Amino acid sequence: MKKIIFILLLFFCATVSFAQISSFPYKENFDAITITVPNLPFGWTTTTNKNINGDFTTTTTTPRSSPHTTNTSDATKQQSLISPFFNFTEKFVDTLEFYERRTSLHISGVMIEASLGNDTTFPIVLYDTLKLTSLNNGSYQRRIIPLPALLNNRDSVKFRWRVVGNGTSTASATTIRFDDITLTVKKAIDLAVTSFSVSPPSPKKGDQLTATIGITNRALAGIFSGTVELFDSLAFIDSLSFSSVSLQPNVSLSVVINYPNIKAGRRPLIAKLVMAGDEDTTNNTISRVVNVGFQSRTILINEIKYTGSPEWVEYVNTSSDTINLAQWKIGNNTSSRPIITTAQTLIPPRSFFIAAAGSIAGVYPSIPAPVIVVSSFPSLKDAGDAVVIVDPTGATIDSLSYASSWGGLGGKSLERIDTALASTLQSNWK
Repeated sequence: MKKIIFILLLFFCATVSFAQISSFPYKENFDAITITVPNLPFGWTTTTNKNINGDFTTTTTTPRSSPHTTNTSDATKQQSLISPFFNFTEKFVDTLEFYERRTSLHISGVMIEASLGNDTTFPIVLYDTLKLTSLNNGSYQRRIIPLPALLNNRDSVKFRWRVVGNGTSTASATTIRFDDITLTVKKAIDLAVTSFSVSPPSPKKGDQLTATIGITNRALAGIFSGTVELFDSLAFIDSLSFSSVSLQPNVSLSVVINYPNIKAGRRPLIAKLVMAGDEDTTNNTISRVVNVGFQSRTILINEIKYTGSPEWVEYVNTSSDTINLAQWKIGNNTSSRPIITTAQTLIPPRSFFIAAAGSIAGVYPSIPAPVIVVSSFPSLKDAGDAVVIVDPTGATIDSLSYASSWGGLGGKSLERIDTALASTLQSNWK
């Protein structure tokens, strides 16, 4: 009976010892709730050259990600932090990434090494040698180490962070810390949406927008097929497929999709890649906001009250669309362009509105057009000035320069005669 129990214990220990991690990316930040300081996470081990209870321990002091990090002190003794076993069977290794922080007295070199199976000598040198730098002295420095092809398709792989012990300080304040370790493998299928440009760069309402979407191979070399979809917010615009495209790692292709007759205003465009078997869909979407301007004369200056108080200008929406006045601007002969309103203010087709320096209800109690009081209304000179209206993209939609000889004196307003004629014609005003 004792023999059977002994054999079962040996089997259990062997099973635990050789349990291997095969899910990637693997991340260890030493912060799991199952970790009790100063213990290391399950599967992680350390030497006992300095401390019989273990050289590397977890601590709550100065972690990169709270609440824990791992550290050791004394730069004169060789000490190691050793990972669990990893199984790279049918996988291609990629990188080992971690963050390193030291105190200024810790000048010992650090070797990053790997082993296969039960080889305790760790003969595979990954990096020779990490040293004290201006980046890791008192702060965390990101380290990214490419892994060699020797580890491809191999099981029972361990990694070791080995303090060489060639420092000079034994003080307890001579510390080195490692945190936020990430181990990645290369993917067989992973295309990422990496760029999104549009032409023309400053489109107008009704233009055809050309969207160019860059797709980059983040995996091994292969032949790929997929579809790129273009959306305006949630509205589907169009899509374009590519088939049997051969791509080396980090090489890109471009997909061009046209968006005809684009509407004016703020257009939140989204490009989405759809591809069967993609191993990472978190990088399949990209977005950008395109501010589409209005065509010239969409809104026209219709009437100007530049004498007396308050001054005001009446405008007319000549288009067949309802226009939101938020972020539209007005101006005079100066460079100042105050915003008419930041509120969502909708002007129906063929409708009027008034921008005024103050309330005009007492003078025009039954005026049918909405009146917007502009706090920084540009003062209009009696002798002559300019009137300008600008859309949210900064494009001038209508403008004119008037003189007192055009009319509008004696408390009267200057009225437009015909919206079909140019705003700049004196003969079009009375």
